[in-house]
Amino acid sequence: MILAVMKVEIVFFGSNSLKEKRRMVKSMLSRVRQKYSVAIAEVGCLEIRNAALIGVVCVTTEGRHGHAVLDNTLNYLESIAPEAELTSKSREIFGV
Repeated sequence: MILAVMKVEIVFFGSNSLKEKRRMVKSMLSRVRQKYSVAIAEVGCLEIRNAALIGVVCVTTEGRHGHAVLDNTLNYLESIAPEAELTSKSREIFGV
């Protein structure tokens, strides 16, 4: 079993309140869940009104597949959030 893990830091340019940021993050997470078979959640920057730290996890049997799923998820996140910039990305692959 392979765990593919990715952290993405996102900065929202049009967010003026926590409520507005949470609405945007919730929408992004919901759309990714519908399209890809990944676990995704906001894992950091919870009280910062214009930033979010998103964690994405995929369980698979091949490392290549895990990389492909994370790449596709990252590209999709960039395409659905034109009002945001993905500023930091990191990923790890764990064999269990």
